[in-house]
Amino acid sequence: MSSQQVRLAASPGGPGSLHRLDVARGMAIAWGSPALDQASGTLHTAPGYLRVIHVRRGRCVVALPDGSRAEAAEGDVVLLGPGVSTVGVELCWGAVAGLELLIDGRKLPADIRRVFASFEVNLEAVARMVPPGRPVMVMQANPELSHVFAETYPLVEEGNIGYLRLKAIELLRCLTTFAGASPHGRGSHKGSSARVRHVRLALRAQQEMTHDVSQPKTIPTLAAICGTSPTVLKEAFRETFGVPIYTWYREYRVRLAADALLESGRPIAEVAASVGYSNPSKFTKAFTDTMGTTPREWRAAGGAARGTTTRRAEGQG
Repeated sequence: MSSQQVRLAASPGGPGSLHRLDVARGMAIAWGSPALDQASGTLHTAPGYLRVIHVRRGRCVVALPDGSRAEAAEGDVVLLGPGVSTVGVELCWGAVAGLELLIDGRKLPADIRRVFASFEVNLEAVARMVPPGRPVMVMQANPELSHVFAETYPLVEEGNIGYLRLKAIELLRCLTTFAGASPHGRGSHKGSSARVRHVRLALRAQQEMTHDVSQPKTIPTLAAICGTSPTVLKEAFRETFGVPIYTWYREYRVRLAADALLESGRPIAEVAASVGYSNPSKFTKAFTDTMGTTPREWRAAGGAARGTTTRRAEGQG
C-alpha cells in the first residue's frame, strides 16, 4: 500500500484548502482538505491546544513520537493532547478532508467558561483521555459525535459563529460524557433541550449586538430578530452569560470606545457615535459607570486605570 505525506496549512491562503475561523478567544474551528507535500509529513500543532479532529473523507496514519502508529479512517475522531507539538502524518489512498476543533482552556473568556460549566463540559477530563506518553487517541466512528459533526459542516461555510460555539459545546459535552466525567451519564444532554434553546438565543443576540455597534439595537428588536419575546431573551441571556443583556451590551460598547480613545486621536464625540451614542452626556455617563472615569480623563491618563477597571467586565464579550 503506497502512502503520500501531508502538511496541514496553518491558515487560509496557505497550501491546500484548509480554512480557520476563530469562534472565541482560545477556541477555533478549521476545516477543509490539507495539501499533499512529498517533502514533509509533519503536522504542526498549536502548543496548549486540545484538538478534536473529525475525518470526513479518506484515511491517514498518524506517526507518534515513540515510533508507534495510529490509523484514522472516514468517520473516526482523533484527539491530540495539548502537549503535542508535532506528529507525523501519512495519507493513504488519496486526499483526506475533515474538520477540527482547537481549544485552549486557559485562554477562554469567562462567559464561555460559564456556559461550559452549565453544560457540564470538563476540558481537563477530555484532555486526560489522551495519555501523556501517547498523545493521540483515535475514536472509532461514533453515532453521537458523527451527528454533531454532520450538523457543523454546513455552519462553517456560513461562518455562523454563534451556532458554531454551540456545536463546539455539544461536541465537548459528548466527549466529557465519554470521559466518564458527567455526573448524569450518557444521554443526559438529550434532556437539556430547553437549555440548548436558551444558549442558542443568547449567542444569536450576542452576534447581532457585536455586528454593527454604531447602530445599537433595543432588546425588543433583538428579541424579534431571534424569534422570541424580550422576557425570554433576557432570561436566556442572563442564564447563559451571568449578566443582564443590557449590562453586557453597554459594557461591550464602552470597552470598544475605551480602546478607540487610546488608539486614535479622533474626537470623543466621534468615538461615542462609533459605538452608538449620539448623545455625548449619555456616553459620558455610561463610560464613567463602566470604566470608573470620564472619557476625557481616561484618554489623558493613557488608560492607566485599565488594569483595575476592565477586570470587572473581562470575559463578557
